[in-house]
Amino acid sequence: MLALSPVRTLASIQILRAIAALAIVVHHGLHEADLLAQRSGGGFAWQAWLPLEAGVDLFFVISGFVMVFASRDLFGSAGSIIPFLRRRLARIVPIYFAVTALLIALAFSGLAPLNRVAPSATEIAATLAFIPYLRPDGLVQPIYGLGWTLNYEMFFYCLFALALPLPRERAVPVVVFVLMLLVTLGQVVPSSLTAPYFWTRSIILEFGFGMLIGHMALTGVRPAPAMAASLAAAALGLLILGKLTPALLPDRALLYGLPAALLVMAALAFEGDGKDNALLRLLTRLGDATYALYLLHPFVLRGLAVTFGGLLAGLSPLLFLAAGVTLACITAMIVSTWFEKPVTRALQGPRTP
Repeated sequence: MLALSPVRTLASIQILRAIAALAIVVHHGLHEADLLAQRSGGGFAWQAWLPLEAGVDLFFVISGFVMVFASRDLFGSAGSIIPFLRRRLARIVPIYFAVTALLIALAFSGLAPLNRVAPSATEIAATLAFIPYLRPDGLVQPIYGLGWTLNYEMFFYCLFALALPLPRERAVPVVVFVLMLLVTLGQVVPSSLTAPYFWTRSIILEFGFGMLIGHMALTGVRPAPAMAASLAAAALGLLILGKLTPALLPDRALLYGLPAALLVMAALAFEGDGKDNALLRLLTRLGDATYALYLLHPFVLRGLAVTFGGLLAGLSPLLFLAAGVTLACITAMIVSTWFEKPVTRALQGPRTP
């Protein structure tokens, strides 16, 4: 068995987090490139076999892993609940509320219409409280659509926090059992009960996958590099197979969640292997900025499409995609360095030993 270092962040997980974020950015970038190409009579349908949307599922598995790994000193103490939630809120809220406010401001200014009725006070309150809400356009999304994933994240954080008084050996299986129980109960929850229905979808099991991997890793269980390479290859094959033939596994937690879990397990095998190069350092740095990248990339892609999209897509849709992804990454790193991290540190306060 291989032991992990006692640091709070792992380079392998940061790199995998960057890959997950880039998958989502490319997924949306391909959509924008396709729209631009269609306007000139062409097309850019590269998404037919690329399971890029599985970046979200990879994020959820990583989230479950990170919560267990980073909170290993908090288990077994009822006094950990409030500090844990305070730190999570300080991490999630500032930039999310900022982009939500920006979107609302752009909408009411007419610069970026929402293409729907203006959000009501109830919808705004639900968005700020991370409560799933059925919008007038029929979507169960907050005002800023990408925030649907944060509604799941905050729900998971609350469940996780309630288990912190237990020792880790008991807390992890308890939370996983609760997640499974919720999904089972969700089979009879009507969709008219928006929040309960949303919070009992099978995708929440992906947090449980990550928690189990985190617990195993802390006890010294992780694959050897040779096995990890096979796990990664199998995961990528399953992701592509699931994209091409989704009817084989109609459940998203199986379709994308299990392959994502295999990727996380595989990544841990290479933690601390001493390998270092410019690309790995760049991905590690980008891994620190993935939250900003996730939230900001639609603004960057749409802004680029409106300003220079016709020119870039006219030369090549791939050129637009490359420019959009690069600009989104640069923007995310700047915002993460000068806004997200300083604000988060100020709100979280000093970390207790």
